[in-house]
Amino acid sequence: MSSYRHRFVGYEKLPSGMNSEDVQLHCRLPEHLIQEIRGSSILKSYHLGLAVQLSFLALTGKNPDTSLKMPIAMLKLLCEQLGIHVTAIASLKSLYLHADRTLSNHRAWVREKLLFSAYDSSAEERLQAALSQQAIDASSVDELLNSAQEWLFDNRIVLPGK
Repeated sequence: MSSYRHRFVGYEKLPSGMNSEDVQLHCRLPEHLIQEIRGSSILKSYHLGLAVQLSFLALTGKNPDTSLKMPIAMLKLLCEQLGIHVTAIASLKSLYLHADRTLSNHRAWVREKLLFSAYDSSAEERLQAALSQQAIDASSVDELLNSAQEWLFDNRIVLPGK
């Protein structure tokens, strides 16, 4: 059974109507991660991108798609936490325009800070083993998919794409 901490696991995007209370509860980064961002050698212009990626991966278990539009309340909170001016950006694409390598490096940095590993053949084998018994009793494919996403999240493995 899914728990409250799994509420957003597997989401492709966050609800655009998240209010400030939801954002405070779900998207606020711990102070040690804010300090990690500030203390990194990464250009200050990318700090918001790192914060968005940290928050999204910690919440959903997924890397945010670059075209993903972020809830405005989330951007405001993360800007406040970082001590930067509220920005009008709507997506990571605007932050990482023509910077695919930078985005890839930042995703690796984010995984390291959150102690997540990339989905690979080893993770796939472990996932299949974990779900083999559950598949016998699953009432639907959706139930099995949810279990797989929660298992990956609990084992700190980035959920693969669609």
